[in-house]
Amino acid sequence: MQSLFSGNTERVARIVLPTAVTLLTVLLLLAGCNPGRVSREFSEIMEGYLVNFEDDTDGLYENAVFNPVILARLYVREEGLLRAKWDNLENIDQLINTVRYSYREGLNPEDYHIDTLEYLLDTMLAGEAKIADSVVFDILLTDAFLTLAAHFAGGKTDRREFLPVWNVRDAETVIYWPHFVDSSLINMQVEENLLSLLPAHNEYRNLRSSLEKYRGIGEEGGWDHFSTSLDSLEKGMRHPDIPRLRSRLAAEQGDPAGGSMDKELFDRPLLEQVELFQRRHSLPDDGIVDEKVIVAMNIPLYDLMDVIEANLDRWRWMPADMPERILRVNIPSFELYALEKGNPEFSLKVIVGTDERPTPVFASAIKWIELNPYWIVPPGMLEDDILPAIRQDVGYLESRNMKVLSEDFSVVDPDSVDWHSDFDNGFPYIIRQEPGPYNQMGNIKLELPNPYYVTMHDTPDRHLFIRDKRTLSSGCIRVEDPLRLAEWLLEHDKEWTMERLEEEIEEGENLIIDISRTVPAEIVYITARAADGHVYWYDDVYSFDGAVSRALKSEPPRSDSK
Repeated sequence: MQSLFSGNTERVARIVLPTAVTLLTVLLLLAGCNPGRVSREFSEIMEGYLVNFEDDTDGLYENAVFNPVILARLYVREEGLLRAKWDNLENIDQLINTVRYSYREGLNPEDYHIDTLEYLLDTMLAGEAKIADSVVFDILLTDAFLTLAAHFAGGKTDRREFLPVWNVRDAETVIYWPHFVDSSLINMQVEENLLSLLPAHNEYRNLRSSLEKYRGIGEEGGWDHFSTSLDSLEKGMRHPDIPRLRSRLAAEQGDPAGGSMDKELFDRPLLEQVELFQRRHSLPDDGIVDEKVIVAMNIPLYDLMDVIEANLDRWRWMPADMPERILRVNIPSFELYALEKGNPEFSLKVIVGTDERPTPVFASAIKWIELNPYWIVPPGMLEDDILPAIRQDVGYLESRNMKVLSEDFSVVDPDSVDWHSDFDNGFPYIIRQEPGPYNQMGNIKLELPNPYYVTMHDTPDRHLFIRDKRTLSSGCIRVEDPLRLAEWLLEHDKEWTMERLEEEIEEGENLIIDISRTVPAEIVYITARAADGHVYWYDDVYSFDGAVSRALKSEPPRSDSK
C-alpha cells in the first residue's frame, strides 16, 4: 500500500515532534506562526465547534459530522487547552489509507471525509494551512475514525430498518470510545484496530474477494449484452451466437479447459459452463440456454456488485466470530447448513415462510429434539386459518386429529365452546394436533426457543421439496431430511443412533430428547454467497436488497452513541 507521504519524504523527515507539541502546531510553525498563540487559538476554535455541533447543519467545510456527542466527550482540556489528537503522521497515514480502501468492504470512502482530509493534509504539508484548517482536519479525522469503526463493527445500515424481525446475535461491539481512540493513536495501531472489527470468517472474506473480482471485470469493460435469434441453445448445436455465449460466460467464470476448436459448436466444456452458471443463479442446471438463463446473463454488472455490497453489510450486522459448531438456515437459498469450524458438513433443502408470513431472521440454539411431536397452533395461524375453518365445520378438529385444551392442558369438549364468539379477551383455549402421519410437524421437531413461534421440523408434504422456490410455510422451517440433522445434533449422545431414532419414531409415542451439547442456530438472509471462486446468487424472496443498497449509497445518519 503506497504511503500518503511518499511525495513529502524529505520534508516529513525534518519534523521532530517534541512530546508536548502537536504535529499540527509544528506544521503551522512551518508557516511562521507563534506556537503559544496557535495553541490558544486552536483551543478556542475547537471549543466553538464542539459546542455548536448539535445545531450545526452545514457541517465542517461541507462535511457532515456524524458523531457529535462522542466528539464532545473525546476532546478534553489539557493544561486548560483543547489539543489535537492526530499529532503523528503515521497515524494519519494509516487512517486515510484505511478510509481510501474502505471501498473494498463495499463502503464509500466519501462517507469518511476522504476528499476534504486529503485536501487539508496537502494544504498543511505545503505550509499553507490556517489554524481553523488544522482544527477541522483533526475533528474530521476523529469523526472518520469513529464512523468507520462503527460501520466495520456493526454495518453502515440499520438492520432493524430493513428486516421486519431481526434477532440475530447482536454484532454491535461494545466500544469504550475514549480508550479505543487513544490506545489506537498512542500505539500507532489505527489501521490494525479498525480492521480487527471486520468479520474474520470465510463467508465475509470470500464475498469481499468476489467484490474485488467483479470490480476488476468492470474496469476491463464488463460483459456485452447477450441475445440469440433462437428460442434456446443447447449441447450439440452449432450457431453464430455461440461464440458470444462463450465470451459472456468466460468474462465471469473464466475460460473452460479443453473444448472444440470450433467456437460455434456447443460442446461439453461449454455445457459445463452453462450448468455452473445455472447453479450459481439458482436455476435448474439442465444446460439449456433459455429465456431465464439469458435474463440472468444480462443482469448489469453493477447491479450484481450492489447485491454483494448489501450482503457484506449484512455480515457486518452479525458477530465477527463464528461458533465452532452451528446450524445456519439461509432463507433466500432455501438451504440449511450444518457447519463445523466454518465448513459445511452437509446441507439440506428447507421450506420457509411466504411473502405474507415471512420467516423471521433470528438466532437461537437447539436444545432438544421431539420425536412424534405435538403441534400447538400458533396465535397467528389460529386466528387466520384454524378458527375460521372450525366455525364452518367443528368436525374440522377431528379430521385433523386436533384437540381443544384448557390452559392447564386438560381436554375440552369442542361442542362446549361457542366458536362464533368474537373472543374479545383472547382465545381462552389451546388447539393441539396429536402425533401421527398427518401432523404438521411430521415425525421430528427441533426445538429452538424464540418469541416468533417458529419451529424447525419435518413435514408430511415432502413432495414440496422438489420445487425451486420454497416460500410455502406460515413462517416455520420445514427440513428435507430431519433424521440426518437429528443424528448430527446428537453426535455427542452416542446412545442415539440412527437406528434407535427410527425405532422410536415407529413406536409413535411422543418423546423428547435433550441434546447434551446445545448447538447454536441462526436464521439469516443472504442473497449472494461466494464459494469455490464463484458467487452464487439467490432470489431476494422478501425484496430486502433494494432498501439496503439505497441506504449504503446514502449519507450515514448521525450517531446518538455516547
